Amino acid sequence: MRRFRFPLGVSVTIAVGLVTLLGLTLGGPLLGTIAGVFINLALATAAMAVLAGVANLFIVHMRRVGSGARGWFYSLALVISMFGVIGARIFELTQAGDDHPALGSGAITGPLFTVLQLSIEGALSGLMAFFLIFAAARMMRRRVSAGAVLFIGVVILVLLGWQPLPLVGDVFGGVRDWIVNVPAAGGLRGILIGMALGALTVGVRVLVGRDQPYRG
Repeated sequence: MRRFRFPLGVSVTIAVGLVTLLGLTLGGPLLGTIAGVFINLALATAAMAVLAGVANLFIVHMRRVGSGARGWFYSLALVISMFGVIGARIFELTQAGDDHPALGSGAITGPLFTVLQLSIEGALSGLMAFFLIFAAARMMRRRVSAGAVLFIGVVILVLLGWQPLPLVGDVFGGVRDWIVNVPAAGGLRGILIGMALGALTVGVRVLVGRDQPYRG
């Protein structure tokens, strides 16, 4: 039975992958419908995985609160915030309608996201300059190399280009824009292309049965 299980799993995986791929590329009423069913099943599975992760998060932090572990107050704040946002969204969905049309578009959770999360993200982004300077100082203390000097030079030019001072910003603003738009954007696109090629390679290997991550 064990010898039969793995070929069956490989066959089902290859068949589902090929049907989904053909349905998305070639289309057609039959293949398109079957591919849509498979995609909806995958989305439902991903949603269940998210729910399992939320449940595990709740259990872990409630255990920390119950045992009085170090930092239990932060765990309690996380649980309260999580259920507060979930409850607010459920209230929006249940009350949305002709009487309260704005609730369906996030009249409560939208401002919470804008005021709290975006503000925190902006504050953390503002600390990036200090982290870069600290990392450059530690790098120069350990070993002085061409890469370290280049890293520090780029950091200094970019930080000077973002200064709101009239002379400094005007002089280094063009250099900063060139660094961000040419080398940085090129490197980012290269990383994205590499990720896409890697995902394509993994998908092809799964389709042909070379990789079997579902064997367990």
